[in-house]
Amino acid sequence: MAKKLRQRGFTLLEVLVATTIVGLVFGGVFSAIVVARDLGFRTQRAFSRDTKLRYLANTAILYARYGDKAPKQLLPENSRVDDEEIALEFSEETVIQTGKLERLHLEAENVEPVSAIIWVKYRYIK
Repeated sequence: MAKKLRQRGFTLLEVLVATTIVGLVFGGVFSAIVVARDLGFRTQRAFSRDTKLRYLANTAILYARYGDKAPKQLLPENSRVDDEEIALEFSEETVIQTGKLERLHLEAENVEPVSAIIWVKYRYIK
């Protein structure tokens, strides 16, 4: 009697299913890596932009509170600070002010412009 030899191995269907599953897993992993890297770059850019704008605003506000303009060498390169005094006017009333309102307009490279209004006490104004 002859023994039947049984062939061992995977069928074509099993190989195709396994290949598809592995492809889906690797595709998901690589997609997650690319998204995480892109998010990291955007977060770093946003942090850098916010830091530059915060420094610019703090410098401008500090000098405005003492009645001065911020020196150009203290400001980041390609940035601009404009300030103007805002007068408080009321019809037929005398207003005694202990300070003044000042509007600051801040611009820096790669940063959207920002406007702010601050109150400057007269005791600091020269």
